Amino acid sequence: MSNLTALETLDISFNLIETIPKLFLKSQKELIVLSARGNILEDFNVDISHMTKLRKLDLERNRIRTLSEKTCEDLEKISQRSSNNINSPSRKTLFVNLRSNSIECSCINIRFVKWLYNYFGFNSTLAVNVSYCVQDDENHTHMTLDSRNKLGLIVDMLEHKCRSYTALIIGLSTAIAFIVNVILVIIVHRYRWKLRYWYYVVFDKRTVRRGDYELVDEPRFKYDVFVASSDDQKEFVIDKLRPAFKQNGLTAFISVYHINFGNNLVNVIGKAINESSVVLFVFSEEWSSDDCMKIALHMWQCDMVHRNGPAVLGINLNTLRGRDAEMVREIYCQHFIDYPNGTDEEEQEAFWRDCAKTIREQKEAQ
Repeated sequence: MSNLTALETLDISFNLIETIPKLFLKSQKELIVLSARGNILEDFNVDISHMTKLRKLDLERNRIRTLSEKTCEDLEKISQRSSNNINSPSRKTLFVNLRSNSIECSCINIRFVKWLYNYFGFNSTLAVNVSYCVQDDENHTHMTLDSRNKLGLIVDMLEHKCRSYTALIIGLSTAIAFIVNVILVIIVHRYRWKLRYWYYVVFDKRTVRRGDYELVDEPRFKYDVFVASSDDQKEFVIDKLRPAFKQNGLTAFISVYHINFGNNLVNVIGKAINESSVVLFVFSEEWSSDDCMKIALHMWQCDMVHRNGPAVLGINLNTLRGRDAEMVREIYCQHFIDYPNGTDEEEQEAFWRDCAKTIREQKEAQ
């Protein structure tokens, strides 16, 4: 068809055509008559916007239920080509024949039904003819359209009917939006720790900027070990653990020592864990009710998924026994060590040396 640029009449009637490609007639600017009657078209989405000379579009005896808004707009523009010169002798009407098509009279199709009403019968620039429409009831009732008045009654009926239909759509949309919001709240609550962790990783990780273009990241591990403990063990951590780690050459971030009042626990703990090679938990009877411990456990689990680490150690201050101790060992700790009961200084020094050795081994293994 690309070579037939001067074609004025095209008749493809009675060929059992199911569909016509949108750009099938892209080269036919001179077309005056287009007849596709007697086929099995269910829609007509052919681009006709360039057919400024079109006078007749015959789509009778197909299966068309509606025309797209774009096609209707193109037909109007073509028909109004001489609207600025009403008395022009060349002024002609564009006839659109949609007779014997099952036009759908429903709320979904009310736009097209109103368009038919505006251009039904004879119009000075655009004339559209239909013979009946099909209601969306159980019996698919056919309503004969032999006058513009009947079509007007159908438009009034649909407008009245569709008021409740519109209210139903609004109600359903509101209900769906509410359900979606509830699901989102549940998901956010369920994965709140992961979301907080990834927020830190993506938006809150510190960098050092030099000049206008160079972006230099901080070292991978700022601390050898992150130490999490509950407030009831603050004295033990500051008076015994901190000096022992310092004596053994370990750089430690200690939650009860380095975190100040008013700090955002999630951001501070998440950042410190991400910058630590090993995480150490000091378990006591109050660990499960301490906010710092709970946040540290969640953030460590998120960081494990992110970078397959860090390694984790646990120190039991001999306050966890039975099933509680076994649960902590199984869920959280690859290495779980008991703090010595006695007051023997050599025994305690040996404990801290072994602890520091384990931390270094875990750090080197990463």
